[in-house]
Amino acid sequence: MPLRITSVRSSLRNSGIGRLLAGCLAVLGTWLFVAGGSGCVDPVAAPDDTPDLAIEILSVEHPTPLLTGSVLRVTVRGSLEERSGRLLRLAETGSDRQVDLDQVEAISSGTFEFSVHEGVVAELGEGSHQVDLVFVEGDEASGAYPLQLELAEQLALALEELQAARVFRNDQLVLRGSGIITPQEGSLTAELLGELEVSGEGSVNVAVSLPVVPAERFDRQRGVVRLSTAIGGLKAGQFEGTIRLCSELRSGSSHQSETRALSLEFVPPALFGYQPDEVALGQIVTFTGGGFLGHPEEPQEVTLLRFDGMLTPQGSPPMSFGPVEAVLLFVSGQEARWPIEVETRVDHLAAGFLGVTRGRFEGWVTPVTISGVEELAGEPMAIDLRVNGVRQLVVTRFLPGFWDSLRYYGLEAASQQVVEVAMSRMQAIWSPYALEFVLESPADFLQSAYSVLEIGGPDPNGLGLMGYENTSGKDVNNLRLYDQIGGANAATQADGFPGYGGVFIESFLYWSDHPPFSGPRPYGSPLPDPLFDEIFDPVREQPATLDEVEGLGEMSRVEVVARAIGALGSIVGETSAHEVGHSVGLAQPYEPVGHYHSLIPSPGCLMDAGADRPFGERAAQPGYESTRFCFDEPQYLESILGR
Repeated sequence: MPLRITSVRSSLRNSGIGRLLAGCLAVLGTWLFVAGGSGCVDPVAAPDDTPDLAIEILSVEHPTPLLTGSVLRVTVRGSLEERSGRLLRLAETGSDRQVDLDQVEAISSGTFEFSVHEGVVAELGEGSHQVDLVFVEGDEASGAYPLQLELAEQLALALEELQAARVFRNDQLVLRGSGIITPQEGSLTAELLGELEVSGEGSVNVAVSLPVVPAERFDRQRGVVRLSTAIGGLKAGQFEGTIRLCSELRSGSSHQSETRALSLEFVPPALFGYQPDEVALGQIVTFTGGGFLGHPEEPQEVTLLRFDGMLTPQGSPPMSFGPVEAVLLFVSGQEARWPIEVETRVDHLAAGFLGVTRGRFEGWVTPVTISGVEELAGEPMAIDLRVNGVRQLVVTRFLPGFWDSLRYYGLEAASQQVVEVAMSRMQAIWSPYALEFVLESPADFLQSAYSVLEIGGPDPNGLGLMGYENTSGKDVNNLRLYDQIGGANAATQADGFPGYGGVFIESFLYWSDHPPFSGPRPYGSPLPDPLFDEIFDPVREQPATLDEVEGLGEMSRVEVVARAIGALGSIVGETSAHEVGHSVGLAQPYEPVGHYHSLIPSPGCLMDAGADRPFGERAAQPGYESTRFCFDEPQYLESILGR
């Protein structure tokens, strides 16, 4: 199929940038009236039929000179993920010579890397070339992007003089010179020869070759080498010797630098600090320092923390704790992580290492590094750490079906506003307790310490359910922090229950007297409520525009749109909050496991069965009770999720 260069006359409003700005404006405009919020989250635009933005190369990054295996990083706009077959065409200016580079990696949306294969130098020749770059994606192509490139098959190495240094194990030693290459372009090593003098233990001969990588992605002048235990073991001591660089290019040529003197003083591991000093069960404490071991390439190595001090469980007197050791998770020679592992203790959760649900450790931690049979301890550091019990995080994922189903409500243009109202509503309901809804998986919690809630469109069970918590069994005391409320649960299906969980917004449409679906109403769907059609018919018949969502236009129409957004967001939030209630052991937590809803339905009770909660209550309409936890639920939630 011939390439088609799209028109640059495509307007900004049709681009991802335009949609992002529109989404932000919607949030910062009249949306303050609807949700009381001022933030802006990344929009997920529903499919439309607007023209695609022309593909345009914005920038190109690359090393100089280019070698076989070198990478060009290209940033473009107008790229679409669904297109396939990306390549970068290099056409020499003033000649008919050209060559295509294949994509090797997509760095992010709109940024791609292309590799220089061995045929590039053969086709264009060594030396400097003025070329035009064209980014090709499917049957679309960008305009020409002029660039000066230098191609080479040889690259000489040089190494500058090095200063004596005081270092930790696994520090990165910066080498300055020229001819630094990446692993894609060949191999580059630092050869160290000499002796490591260990105080009181004599000397160790060192003859080692260590890999070198660029200090930055396309840096030819600076490389880094990791000072591992291959340099004489893990012991502290003084290394005196030499260093030189050696490279083997993919083109087949090899090069060596000058030999330079090298003097390194290796010191024991050290701790500099830690954060946070107050943690929840399953949270991760990050320690900074130097000399940490445990790199993936050295499986025989590890770093421990030796605890020694006083532990004060909440409500109990202090007691001696330690010395006892915990294993750190290696991040780098300067950073390691200590997860507060969670263990089940009969009817409650506790920090496995410390043995408490809530408490305080005051004392000292000492870094201890181990390599094979060798061990080296550093100086202790004072620590004051509080464990504050469970903080239940719920990662909330809005699935593609959610965005697609908004068209049935006439609210495609208000997708992000509906999400914000929903998130605000579910968080407000749970605000008295240590439970938090987030849109992204937390980096500072173990994966086993947060749950996931999925919000989609149609009910995959075919029952018209508004929501379904599909985990296995009633989790009294919230002993599972990692529930997955969504997807398919085979164990639940095997018991004869619906297998797919989550929140299903298309089922809300059965509150309408004229839902947009043919056939009989599913068994689990709600009964029609005239208030639903009063709120949503005006936007179902005439979908909300972006201007109306932003508060522009006739005020009566703006108010109608705002009411529909607020109502739908509230229903999504209420239903989500209800399903999460099931996940933590509600309702009737002190009754047999077969009880999942309120025994006696009452106005405003979140955990009433679906049929017992009127539409107006869920939609937060005037004249209806505010949502609350009822009966023994506050007492129970305070015991498991108290702040």
